Amino acid sequence: MAEAAWKNQDEHRATDYTMKASDIAAKLIGYESPKLDSVTVHRADPYAEMTEHQLWDELRQRARDIGLVMPETPVLIE
Repeated sequence: MAEAAWKNQDEHRATDYTMKASDIAAKLIGYESPKLDSVTVHRADPYAEMTEHQLWDELRQRARDIGLVMPETPVLIE
């Protein structure tokens, strides 16, 4: 309709239709193109709830898995 109004040199109507088409296009653009948003992923810390002895046991087990030998649990200075 705006195109026809421009061809007929009806500037008032052509401007009005052009503005309406622009408003409609602005409202529809969210449905035409995907919007990329960032997503935050929170991973639980598996070691947060472990005691020092449990942590050393875990470390010793991982060392054994790759062929290393770890000493017994050290005495930790507090």
